[in-house]
Amino acid sequence: MIDHHSVGEEFNLYPKTEKEAMEQCIIVNRILANEGILDVLGHISVRNPVKGDTFFQACRSFPGDVTRDGILEIDLEGNIVSEKKKSLYREVGSHAVIFAARPEVNAICHSHCDDWLPYVCTDTPMRPIIHEACMFVEGIHTMKREQDWESCMLQKEEYPNLLEALGNRRAVFIKNHGAILVDDSPIHLVAACIFLRKNAIAFYKSSLIGEPVYIDAEAALRSAKEILLEGVAERIWKYCLQRVRRNMPDLYW
Repeated sequence: MIDHHSVGEEFNLYPKTEKEAMEQCIIVNRILANEGILDVLGHISVRNPVKGDTFFQACRSFPGDVTRDGILEIDLEGNIVSEKKKSLYREVGSHAVIFAARPEVNAICHSHCDDWLPYVCTDTPMRPIIHEACMFVEGIHTMKREQDWESCMLQKEEYPNLLEALGNRRAVFIKNHGAILVDDSPIHLVAACIFLRKNAIAFYKSSLIGEPVYIDAEAALRSAKEILLEGVAERIWKYCLQRVRRNMPDLYW
């Protein structure tokens, strides 16, 4: 019998085994769905810590319903290498090219979160306005897109532009579509998603009553190091686990 109350409590910041990576992939899907950051079209991937050249991602499904049975192993060409053969997200290739280009990245989120869509759909820059968002001190570039594609979803031909817009940063906006966030661990990824949304909300509400004041770049750099070194992400992880358990009692892997 699985003890649901212990799910995710014993964790490594960086998954060490395939089982642990799959477990965290499931939990991140559930957490971000519960927090309203992932909708029915969002998806998560976690690099395989054993092989390095494959990653785990759920088959095409609602992130809040992801279980171990739906987790697939995928190579850096976007092909399924696990025995299970289920439908992939059409944008799985974007995860594959990022993992291939950024060896330090171990977790990726693609989301259409309502709170940062206004920045995706306008030319308003996103910079840290609250201290938690200082991890985005290098800014977030927007990937420009042509309007003549057959679909508004990311196309394979656009992947070079995606990588250029992302650069070595933690996030990229995809014009009129959504955002991709990357991090060195699934736990840090959860914190990044939550802090980016919080920053987007704070900026919008601040602009309603006055002129938003951005955090100075040097101060933001110092704060970013503090956030990542002082266990803030781990506290966010535990906090979100408590919340997701209340709404998703079937949480398991």
